[in-house]
Amino acid sequence: MGVFGHYPLAPHTTHILMNGSVLVDLLTSYNIRFCFSGHDHRGNAAYIGQTGFYTMKGMLDGPAEVPFAMVEVDGNDVRIHGFGGEISRGMF
Repeated sequence: MGVFGHYPLAPHTTHILMNGSVLVDLLTSYNIRFCFSGHDHRGNAAYIGQTGFYTMKGMLDGPAEVPFAMVEVDGNDVRIHGFGGEISRGMF
């Protein structure tokens, strides 16, 4: 199971949700596999317990090629295939 939201929850930056740490504790306690967010156009990622927190890069600040990703979820595996400046990542 995964969660999608606008504000990042982790890692800790100036762009995270004000009560992000509370939500991180909640999501990791239920073994949520991934949490995707945006808002911080630089992109980022953190892995806490079994949960991957992925902040996707902003389309407005990308290079000439717009950053985007294709995400595969297969059982407990999460694979992000990045294009146009987005970073490919995996959590297996």
